[in-house]
Amino acid sequence: FSNFAGGSGEVTIDEENSEIGNAQAETIPVTFRNGAVVDQDAGTVSVGTVEGAALNETVSVPLSGENLQDVGSASLEIGFDASALQFEGVANDQSGLDLQGSANDGTVRIAGQSVEGGSLGDSFVEVEFSFLGGSPALDFLVSSEVTDPQGNVLPAEFADGSVPWCVPGVSFP
Repeated sequence: FSNFAGGSGEVTIDEENSEIGNAQAETIPVTFRNGAVVDQDAGTVSVGTVEGAALNETVSVPLSGENLQDVGSASLEIGFDASALQFEGVANDQSGLDLQGSANDGTVRIAGQSVEGGSLGDSFVEVEFSFLGGSPALDFLVSSEVTDPQGNVLPAEFADGSVPWCVPGVSFP
């Protein structure tokens, strides 16, 4: 590849049209495995997985970062199943970015900034949901980005999470 723009990209082998042969031009049985091009200098931002959630309880899903210091802003969008989760807010902001959150149509938008810089470490903020049931995934959307205090986009990988159903419950409103 002549140009790497950052992030990660999957590289797959077309198994139907790929083969390896021996010196007599006979096909050798080979298992093909796919790979990826990954930016080794990229930081990561991950949505945690909360297990054992009970119906109608509030669950706090942590967002964690790694290798992301001197952060000037974060704009994160997380897709969720609105029939299984109801967004309540963000809590325990440890980023130094004064992160604020809102939700609409199954998308949580979290954003904040600081001219002094912050850091995205382990459990830098929690996203709170009322759990309505099911096993919903929490997926980062492609519009998510992290910048330094000068506004330059930092290379970052985004890892998804979930809130799997585990404990049935009965509640009275």
